Order: sequence, then structure tokens, then C-alpha cells
Amino acid sequence: MSDSPGLAYWADAVLNRDGIEDVAYQRLVGHPLFATAAREAARAAVERHTGNPAVSRTVKNIRRLFYGIFALYLDARGGLSLTTIRELCVELGIASPGLAAAILLRLRMLGFVVVATDTADKRTRKYVASPAMKAAFADMFRRELVAFSIIEPQARDAADAIGDPDVFRHFALNGGRGLPRAIKSTTPTPITPFALRDAGIAILHEIALSGADDDTYPPAGPVQMAVAPLARKFGVSRSHVLRLLREVERNGHLRRNADELTGTLEEPLREDLRRFHASGFLMTVASAHPAMLAAQYGAKAAVSS
Repeated sequence: MSDSPGLAYWADAVLNRDGIEDVAYQRLVGHPLFATAAREAARAAVERHTGNPAVSRTVKNIRRLFYGIFALYLDARGGLSLTTIRELCVELGIASPGLAAAILLRLRMLGFVVVATDTADKRTRKYVASPAMKAAFADMFRRELVAFSIIEPQARDAADAIGDPDVFRHFALNGGRGLPRAIKSTTPTPITPFALRDAGIAILHEIALSGADDDTYPPAGPVQMAVAPLARKFGVSRSHVLRLLREVERNGHLRRNADELTGTLEEPLREDLRRFHASGFLMTVASAHPAMLAAQYGAKAAVSS
């Protein structure tokens, strides 16, 4: 097989599956440019948290990522209101008294939704995804595709297409259809402590990027784990960073040398970070590829693909 099998191949590796198809996963992480692409994705994640405060607030942790995809999905479906939030909660199997109102309040507090001003029905208050939140997510997905284009050149076309409102709407619809699987994925992995904490994934990326130039990625050798610089860079407290590193160390997934402010990532965390990057690439492609087809040929053609 060619080293660049095309977006359809990579999308098929995760579409309608509980995880990544193993042959495709091994092909991806075994690609000679996988480490380069993963490094680029990690750099982009770090820049999101240091270069633009608005974007940093939007994707600060995995919970905010969930809320954002939730809002984008309902917005793309054409209806974002207390009623449609309640209906989606029922679809996802997470309905409970007051949950829809709590989610709506959270979305408004985060600035993820704003009141719609052009609705004809004045009896129901409707909302739309805020432009700032949509721009933040579009940029995140675009940069993920740019990084993946190092391996799969067709991903560059998908990255360019994300700016098309019609493509992005279909992209959001595809991404939202993955919410049930995300909710069911409750088994913790070595990366979970980073994902749950503010700027945690960016902190992990910064640590991983500090490996030696001649090391692989994720690095097998020593990395920088100085608490104070990490806290300053990502706008969190030193105690926040220290608690995070100590928890992961207790879990046996990293080792720290407090005297030298360095450490190493244990193999379970290195493998989980590989899978994290592979999942990021393939889940983004799995939303982008059918979105491009839907925008070009219609939703029926995208589904049939």
C-alpha cells in the first residue's frame, strides 16, 4: 500500500467503530513521519494555550471540549434551546432533572452560546454558537489537519476547507455524532489526569517537546519537569502543576528527579500519548472527510461513502 492511502482510508479506520482499527493504527504510528506530525500537533496545542487567551479558555480541559462540541452539534442541527438541549441529553442517555438547564447555564457562562437575534418564534429563547467559540474550534481542527498532512497530504485540502461555513457545519454534525462514544469512554488511561486539569494536555505536550533533539517522540529519554516555568507559561499555580505531576508519578506513569528538575515518561504514558495523537488525527479526518463530501455532493453522498 502507498504511504499516503488518502483521507477515506484514514476516516474508515474510526468511523462506526469503538476504537481505531488496529492495522490502520499500526500503519499510522509506524509511519516514518509520525513523530514529526505528532510534534507539530503538540506545538500547536501549546501555542493555543499561550498565544491566544480566548482560545485557551475555550479548550482549557476535556470538559470544555465536550461542552464546545455539544454546542456546535446542536447549532449545526439548527436548534439550540433549552428544549433541544434536553432532547439531546435524552438521546445521549444522560437526562436527569435540571441537567439541561445546568448545561445551558454553563454554555452561557463559558461564552460558548449567545442569544439568537433573528428568530421568528419569540415564545422560545434560542441560542447560537458564539463566533469566538466557533473560530477557536475551527482553528484547532484546522491545525490538527495541517499536522496530519505531514503524513497524509490530502489532509491539507481538508484543513483549507474548514474555513467554509458549509463544510464546518457538516464537520460539527459529524463530530457531534461521536458524543455517545465519548460519554461511554470512562475508563481512565495514563493521560486522564492531564486531560481533566486546566491546561493539563498542554503541560504534557510542553514536557514531551522538551526531549532531546535526537530523541524520538514521545521521548524515551530525559525531559524537563521544572514546576515554576510550566506554571508561568500556562497561567496556572505551581501547586496545580505539582499536584498533577505527583498524581501521574504515583500512578507509575512518569519518574521525576526533583533535584535536577527533569524526569522521564514511562512507556504506558508514551504509548497513550501516541494513541492520543493518532486519535486526534483520525477523529478529525473522520469528521472532515464526509463533511467535504456533503458540502460538495450533498449529505446523502457523504453518508453513502
